[in-house]
Amino acid sequence: MKENVRYQTLLIPRKVRIYVKLAIDTDRISVENVYVGTNGISNTSITLSPLITLELIRDGELDENGVRARAVWNRNDVLPMTKFSLPLFLNELNGMCEDLKTPELYTYTDDRLELNNKIAEKIRKIVKVGQMYTVELSAVVIEQDEKHIEGIKLKINNEQSTVLLTLNEIESLRYNLQNLNVDSVALSLYLQCVNRDRLKSSMILSNIDTDIIPK
Repeated sequence: MKENVRYQTLLIPRKVRIYVKLAIDTDRISVENVYVGTNGISNTSITLSPLITLELIRDGELDENGVRARAVWNRNDVLPMTKFSLPLFLNELNGMCEDLKTPELYTYTDDRLELNNKIAEKIRKIVKVGQMYTVELSAVVIEQDEKHIEGIKLKINNEQSTVLLTLNEIESLRYNLQNLNVDSVALSLYLQCVNRDRLKSSMILSNIDTDIIPK
């Protein structure tokens, strides 16, 4: 039986979540990883292929009773990255953050923050993630709490799958991705899955270990 195990490492409320996901075939765990070499020594080999996933969070629509329904799922809202593609995405994100410091990219007119669209187009970043996903990073002005602030628009494939991130949110995203130890998380998820049934059995046995005789 195949099973997905995942660990959420970051949540930017109502915008983005980051998690590591590992697909495990539980029926093959006990047989495929152990082999005997030509020298007669038993060897154990573990190959894990974790996905670091960036998922956009959508607000559901309010129904006629004022209850917020779950948003319709969109495959472009989920960006899975391997250990190969994650550094490529991070490199473009870091470059975009440096380009936000470009002189005259942002200007003020009567205390109103404005974006120079020509400069913004020059620093726009595009990165291909795998075969199915293209990510665009562009400078924007975000209206938040009646203020206008600098930020980045992150778009996955098309305009329907976008999120606006402030400078603080971008910095949090960068920090967490750069400091994420993918191998350690993946191995922990693997061991959790492998040992789960054994731990459950141990807990059941401990519950019946009693020397009290009922009347």
